[in-house]
Amino acid sequence: GFDPTYSIGGIMNHLVSPVRMGGGDFFIAEADESDQSFLYLNPRYAIVTNIDHDHLNNYSNNYSELLQAFVEFLNRLPPDGVAFLNVDDVGVQQIMSQLTCNVVMFSVDSTADFKVSDILTEAMRSTFTCTLKGGDSFSMSLPVPGKHNVSNAAGCLSLLATLGLTVEHMQSAFASFSGVGRRFSYHGELDVTGGNVIFVEDYGHHPRAIDVTINAVRSAWPERRLVMVFEPHRFSRTQECWHDFVEVLARVDVLLLLDIFAANEEPIVGVSGEALAHDILAIAKNEPVFFPEKSDLLLALPSIIAAGDIILFQGAGYFGYQIPRAKQAILQG
Repeated sequence: GFDPTYSIGGIMNHLVSPVRMGGGDFFIAEADESDQSFLYLNPRYAIVTNIDHDHLNNYSNNYSELLQAFVEFLNRLPPDGVAFLNVDDVGVQQIMSQLTCNVVMFSVDSTADFKVSDILTEAMRSTFTCTLKGGDSFSMSLPVPGKHNVSNAAGCLSLLATLGLTVEHMQSAFASFSGVGRRFSYHGELDVTGGNVIFVEDYGHHPRAIDVTINAVRSAWPERRLVMVFEPHRFSRTQECWHDFVEVLARVDVLLLLDIFAANEEPIVGVSGEALAHDILAIAKNEPVFFPEKSDLLLALPSIIAAGDIILFQGAGYFGYQIPRAKQAILQG
């Protein structure tokens, strides 16, 4: 294999660190736009999955400035470099005409150089077909659900195909993918009266990330009720994306809402979990339940959950680490 060195944003489930010194020629860096630090990187290859309305406080609260940062980043690629772009993303579409670098497009929805189709999901596994620009196709299996995970895989596969990996090598590597901690992490089942409940944790804290996670749950377990425990992350993000949060959180069957995880920010007047619950109530089919204290939520869980539920702990704070306590609370009833 390539035996790469890497520094990534999460910890693979079979590893103990997000950083590893390899012996090969490749260095893999996971970066994003949050603090503009990606502009210090000068890669040969770059994969861009999406450009969301997030972290705009570092871009003069101007989405166009964020888009231009991505243009600057990609146009630095060397003449033999390649940008692998998710052309299903609206933000990526907006910068395409400004790029001077070599581009390979990947997609799960439209025509592209690397096209994914026939996506099927069953519990924690997705299968799909990949088609290369020349027309050759092959099947893939990925042990995580969700169209967004398949799209991310398509970005990686388009790069690996460009580097000359064989189909067999890619199939073997992706089939054995162990997943990443706190990214749609499966925390097992718990037997309750009449059946069981399943626990899942996901780090997504932006409305779009929450939306695709909900879609992943629906595709994996279409007949089950979705109970989401959500802790908003940062007052500034909650305020900036308020209406998007209201719309996406209204989609779940049962919403258990905590107050905002400050992440060292000062409170903003009128921006709170309770106020968010009030606005969600106006459009949701089911009334959200707001818990000022996390301990109150744990005490209330036994009276809320039912056999068949998917209990999704969603957010970038630390409440997901309370899943063992949540299980214990349900057992003690």
